[in-house]
Amino acid sequence: MHGYSFSVLAVLLPALLAGLPVELLAAPVQLDCRYPQVADPREGLRDARDPLSFRFTIDKQADTASMTSGDFSTDLELRFSQRHLTLFQTTGSDALNVTVIVFEAFDDSDLFRSVHSRHAMIGSLGELRASQHYGRCVPVGDQE
Repeated sequence: MHGYSFSVLAVLLPALLAGLPVELLAAPVQLDCRYPQVADPREGLRDARDPLSFRFTIDKQADTASMTSGDFSTDLELRFSQRHLTLFQTTGSDALNVTVIVFEAFDDSDLFRSVHSRHAMIGSLGELRASQHYGRCVPVGDQE
């Protein structure tokens, strides 16, 4: 995604999410994530007809996360690892959505890369519907 700069927040965010230094954990981090590509078993990898976009609010100190898309908002479970964050959402119909965001990368091309996976059973016979959406996240306030 061109037009975004990974300024000071991009440098501080990995340390912030890793828990260093504690002073930087005072405020939640917000990320705008856009997913222009999608893959599913029927059609394979392609440009999405309707790209997904979410805003994630992550508060490591409180161990909380939420996702907003338009008027929809939900709380998420979160798990931190050394290099990435995984967010989990279980819907009212027991579908599972999982989002992974890379925070520590070997180069800038991988930094804030993200995949959003959807897993749902649809209909009375329980047809499995699964898809993955590929994109990138940008810290809020870091957009030009």
